[in-house]
Amino acid sequence: MIRIALYECNPEEQKREMLGIHRFFTKLPEISYQLVVFSDAEELLRSIESNDDCDLLLIDIEGEERIGIDIVRKLKECKSSVEIIVLARDGSFAVEAFALELTHYLVKPFAKELYFGALEKAVRIIQSRLSEPLLVKTKEGIRSLQIEEIQSVEVEGNYLNISIYNGVPLQVRETFGNFWDKINHVHCFIALQRAYILNVKYISQVTRDNISMMDGALYPMPRRKYRNICDEIIQKSFKKTFHQRVEIK
Repeated sequence: MIRIALYECNPEEQKREMLGIHRFFTKLPEISYQLVVFSDAEELLRSIESNDDCDLLLIDIEGEERIGIDIVRKLKECKSSVEIIVLARDGSFAVEAFALELTHYLVKPFAKELYFGALEKAVRIIQSRLSEPLLVKTKEGIRSLQIEEIQSVEVEGNYLNISIYNGVPLQVRETFGNFWDKINHVHCFIALQRAYILNVKYISQVTRDNISMMDGALYPMPRRKYRNICDEIIQKSFKKTFHQRVEIK
């Protein structure tokens, strides 16, 4: 799943840019995406500062006030891997923008072909990053894993027990925090009380007592967290990426 944020303060341009994003992804049914739209710079900054996940930002640069370029600079400082497409009214910030190694710089009004080309470039980079294998060290040696095939991770003392979808379970010596940092950029995982990591693609049922996985494994629902966890699972779940639907009770 690719998470996209669009910041555009002009209502008419915002509608056109949103429609363009939807039309672009209509041609890529195998890729799921989530779009969040901002028309207020302060709201976008609060989202960035609260560490909301974002793979791609399309941002309108408001010339005289430098609002957009300052947001871009701040975002690059705290989330260097995010892809950024600038939507500018002129080329006055082009040199500064490319010095920040942005994905693309479009000057309004731009043709649909240029817009789709910029989106295609960003998606290609993001997909490449998300599909990178994860190397883990086991007792038998180094193993390469496709991150999205990880079904669950459970802490056992100084070790992590990793369950692989249709694969052989692994045990690695690594801290929960380090492992979470390695896989959290793939937006299909939830963490439960620093004891479990679950892939929402393989969750079959959620109740107030347990979370059931497709292989029959059960994980306890943390106290007073049922509603928040359900919301997080729904947010990170898309039918296109599901092997079956999640049943929430």
